[in-house]
This record gives sequence, C-alpha cells and structure tokens, in this order.
Amino acid sequence: MTDLDLDTFAADGTRICSIADALELIGDRWSLLVVREIGFEVHRFDQIRTRTGAPRQMLAARLRKLEEVGVVERRKYQDRPERYEYVLTEAGRALFPVLVDLRKWGERFAPSRPVRRPDGDLAGGGTGGATGGVTGGVTDALG
Repeated sequence: MTDLDLDTFAADGTRICSIADALELIGDRWSLLVVREIGFEVHRFDQIRTRTGAPRQMLAARLRKLEEVGVVERRKYQDRPERYEYVLTEAGRALFPVLVDLRKWGERFAPSRPVRRPDGDLAGGGTGGATGGVTGGVTDALG
C-alpha cells in the first residue's frame, strides 16, 4: 500500500487529498515557472517576467499568492526607489525536487518543441524536452 492508496472522503463525497491541496497553492503554470526562475537565482520582478514570459499583472498576482502561502519571500534590496527581490523559502526550496521530476516526466512524455534560448539561438528538438540545459547542477536538472 502506498500513501496514495489511503482513501479519505469529505462529507460531500469528494476525496480529501494533499495533492489537491498542494495544487490549490502552486498548481498553475505561472506559479511553477516563478519557483523555477527564483530557484535559478533570478530574483527580480522584471527578470522573472522576461524568463517566464508571464504577463505583468499575472506575475504580480502569482508572486503575491506564493508569498501569502509561504513559498517565496519578498526582500527589500533598495530604499530609493523602494525595490524588492524574491527568494525561495524552505517550502519553495523543498518544491524544487518536484520540479526536477516534472522536467524528467516532460522529457519522456511531453512533445518536444523548438524554443529560443536567452541568447536568441534556437534550441530543442530531439526526444522529449525543449532544452538540454547545462551539464550538471540545477540548470541541467530544470533548464
């Protein structure tokens, strides 16, 4: 029996599940991409926006939510004008291995598509994921 075999149901018949609870907090594309970028040491709003492609208002909303649920923390890095950067909390750092596994799954089962690297070169194709990343480290695991 695995942890997933435990059946617990609410009074209305819906399954009570920590997967559903986790998805409620971080289960959308932009939230996971934000965590990916902050994990790659991309801490400032405009940099995160550029790397994820998220619309400005969407990114601001996701960062607020991730801060509220304790996945990211906002830190002031400049007083005038007041500017902030974002870092992963313990919960955000614990999410990283899940993203590594998600990338591995995507490389195996998601269709590949060519993408542009930050340097503008076309990358991708091949089997599975869109990019190969740098050998070793987090970039190879998630890039």
